Amino acid sequence: MKIYEMETYLNSLKNKNISLDGKSGRLIRWAMGDKTLKLTLDSQDIVILAGDVAESMERIQVVEGGELVKVAPVPLIQRSGSKIEAILMDNIENIQKKPEYLEQAKEINANVKTLIDLAKTEVDYMKTIASFTAQSNPKSQ
Repeated sequence: MKIYEMETYLNSLKNKNISLDGKSGRLIRWAMGDKTLKLTLDSQDIVILAGDVAESMERIQVVEGGELVKVAPVPLIQRSGSKIEAILMDNIENIQKKPEYLEQAKEINANVKTLIDLAKTEVDYMKTIASFTAQSNPKSQ
């Protein structure tokens, strides 16, 4: 999980009741430093070492009505799909207007392909996690 993805995810959890490793409370704010991530809850603080942040993000649960509900981060393709489309359309228009733009468009196209590949990997990851979750939680089947 990239830093901006973590930031987006943590911002989506603000003012929600969360639980992580037996500690729970309403997330008031969070602060990411070089070596730690600090989650300030209304009842206590949770400090996570930098090396454990990505794994901890996967274990955060939102508490709704007394029940734990797993909140999945928003996939990359949902956050940037329209941006990718706009970039590609701009490239097509620029190539039609300025043939010398072709080399730059090729580089942009390569970057967009990388984003698409990342999104595909993210979808595969979510499918795998859902499969493991369904297998380990007989109530959801």
